[in-house]
Amino acid sequence: MKKKLIAILAAALAAAFILTACGSFPSIKVERVPDANAVVTSNGGQVVQVDDYIYFVNGKKDTADAEGTNNIWGSVVRGGIYQAKLADGTSEIAKHDRVYGDYKVKEVTGEQFGAHSEDEDFSGFVMQSVTIFEETDDEEVVQIVDARPVVNKLVTYGSDTGNNGLYIFDGWIYFTSPSNLKDRLGVVQYDHVSFYRTRLNGGGSQLLYTAKGTTAPQYGYYHYDGALYLTVFDTDGAATPVNNIYSVKINGGRVSKAQIIAENITAATFQKRSVYVPGAAAENYVDDFIYYTRAFNKDYDNITTGNIMERVRPNGASDTRLKLYNGGNSIELLSVSPDALYYYDSNAAATVKTLYANDMKGVPLDKTRISSEEENVFIAAADSSWAPVTLIKDARSLTNVYADIYYSGNPDNIAAGTFFAVANRGSNTVCIIANRSEETVIIAGTAVKVIVREGNDFYYSSGGAFFRANLFEEKQTPPKVVSASSIVADYFTPIDLAGGFVFFTIVTAENVGYPDNGVANYLASHRIGGNIDEKEWQISVIDPSEIPEDTEETAE
Repeated sequence: MKKKLIAILAAALAAAFILTACGSFPSIKVERVPDANAVVTSNGGQVVQVDDYIYFVNGKKDTADAEGTNNIWGSVVRGGIYQAKLADGTSEIAKHDRVYGDYKVKEVTGEQFGAHSEDEDFSGFVMQSVTIFEETDDEEVVQIVDARPVVNKLVTYGSDTGNNGLYIFDGWIYFTSPSNLKDRLGVVQYDHVSFYRTRLNGGGSQLLYTAKGTTAPQYGYYHYDGALYLTVFDTDGAATPVNNIYSVKINGGRVSKAQIIAENITAATFQKRSVYVPGAAAENYVDDFIYYTRAFNKDYDNITTGNIMERVRPNGASDTRLKLYNGGNSIELLSVSPDALYYYDSNAAATVKTLYANDMKGVPLDKTRISSEEENVFIAAADSSWAPVTLIKDARSLTNVYADIYYSGNPDNIAAGTFFAVANRGSNTVCIIANRSEETVIIAGTAVKVIVREGNDFYYSSGGAFFRANLFEEKQTPPKVVSASSIVADYFTPIDLAGGFVFFTIVTAENVGYPDNGVANYLASHRIGGNIDEKEWQISVIDPSEIPEDTEETAE
């Protein structure tokens, strides 16, 4: 018998916390607020953890908004930012980060689940009761995750290459959203991305920057010299567009106007740290700089082929701008980590394509010019201070090398350590043990999409299924299935690890701890290390407008 429902619960949650406009943006009174000094993990994902709170993007929503009604601040449920709280009894798990050292994070463990083995409604999260009314007026009380709104504004990812999502720094949550602005013809510019921040208490929202281009921009956040900087690779919006790097300085409550810190560039790579420890000084690692490429200028670059690679601090100070390479080959940036910059180097004939790692040892951190070429510092490729480590000598056969390269070893001597690069090669997914004769381990028999890595394990999707594999194990048959649910895994809906759970977007909301409703593309959780048949829980709050008319639900 079908359940006859009206969605009261979700509507109440969406409306009860909205207060009044604060400046130009509505605010929400968020009652559950974590300690602003708590460690942040999974920064940059669709799920971010602070203390025992999980902040997440409440499902996937189309960003198209021709009528200007899809992204009205204060009315968004699907695609907004919500918060859930881990259940009491979490354990503090010791972790280590390359930049911040030792820290602890709260997680729901297998032991905690074991202690609640007789409770089929134990999800690992704080729950709430919902009463469902049958057509016969019989009542059924069910438990769902007590998820609450933080920002009722549609979140979109800024980049399809960097998996940029939610960031939390010092009591603020930073996010991107489709622009509501209209052009001179009255057309909503939803294909432009706007950057915002909101306090974790739901108030004080500020617009930081709106992209001029319609291509999802790459970007990164940097802490430097006592301030936070948002840096964005974006076009200047001209009829003949030029790509620049724009920098927005954020100091306390003040947001400065965007400044151009690198002009007429071709590509860039930015810092993406998943861990943040408030107050920790960490601004002299390899990824504390912005790296970019540009076309050569024959008047002062002294080359006629290839391109130029440079770097700069997020404030754009001229004495931090260094020319790193002008050797005549073509440089293609892959990613940057605290240990190294990863990039391809291809010759003019495209017969050689080598993947390098460079720890920038011997390259000055901040120095005025040492050559006559503009204000840039030129580091000759033959100079002893420029000593990249060859990871993959011939990368032409690789259709993709995933940016999250795993390094194991002494960070002060990367040539003596080991790099593990996961890539697609032909019909296989391989782990290439780089700078060790390029030993190759075939870890999947298909060219799968790798979503996230955690230590030696990585998670991937193939045909809507969800798997886990180990970097050092040969092709596993059958592969280790994480979840029986069909998942949606792309740059907009990545897989995230936080609080002892793996979070992912499911195709339908059936059998995940929420009344069956057939609604698609919402967030669910599965215990890390849990069995495939363990009950999964939908974390998201369903938009009231999407619940079928033949259902009715009220909060206890």
